[in-house]
Amino acid sequence: MIYAIFAPLLLAVGASAQQWAQLAPTGVGPTSRTYDHIAAEYHAKRLDRSIIQTRIDQLCALCQPNAPILDLGCGPGFNSATIRPQRHRAVGADLSRGMIDFARCEYPGPYIHTAMRRLA
Repeated sequence: MIYAIFAPLLLAVGASAQQWAQLAPTGVGPTSRTYDHIAAEYHAKRLDRSIIQTRIDQLCALCQPNAPILDLGCGPGFNSATIRPQRHRAVGADLSRGMIDFARCEYPGPYIHTAMRRLA
């Protein structure tokens, strides 16, 4: 079982890690380009992440140890990076190649460039 985290929700989904890696975004050019354009600014903001940290701690407590967790809309990777030290295998997924590039630079780990709607 792979758990997926999106906003404050924790969803169980039954796909394999190989299936996630095969996905690529299509038909989402304008949205993807917008997020690519703002990726550097968004990454630089360094928002107060204490609330996010608390929510991630609560959600990770619901998962079995070493569970795979898919971080949907991972942006520059903060949530994925926060999940990994808690004995989980987080994979970040985002529509924006720019966001994924920042995530890979700042928080090494697996990331997938895909549209969430392709995961249904």
